[in-house]
Amino acid sequence: MGMAKERGVSEMEVLSSELVSAFDGAWNRRDAEALASLFHEDGDFHFYNGLELRGRRLIQRIYGRSVFPNLPEGLMHSTRSVHVRMVSDKVALGDGKVDLLDTTKADEENQVQLTISATIILTHDDSRWGISAVRLMVPVDAYPTVV
Repeated sequence: MGMAKERGVSEMEVLSSELVSAFDGAWNRRDAEALASLFHEDGDFHFYNGLELRGRRLIQRIYGRSVFPNLPEGLMHSTRSVHVRMVSDKVALGDGKVDLLDTTKADEENQVQLTISATIILTHDDSRWGISAVRLMVPVDAYPTVV
């Protein structure tokens, strides 16, 4: 029996949840080093606008110099894991929703500024589980509904 069966999806969901919480925490503290450390050295991040960041160093540099310094005060990141599936004993695929929240608004119902779907590939490199890839999707409300 492989590690995927032994580890079980529920344990992987817990691990995924811990990584998502660490990601949100680093993002909300505007800590580019902590955010990048969640990725493997050769991890990559693809945004729905076409921007591609390849490698932990570039992710840290772009978030530290361009992304975080330009975020509005009170804008926070909140990720909900929707589904985690083991692909093999060293690869997991996670789908989730990312909310960007304007916490300066008192009315919590109006805090969500944008919701993005995300897919994350987690891999184990013989020392730790980390993020190998993040793919953000174009927000559904950006396109008219097709019937």
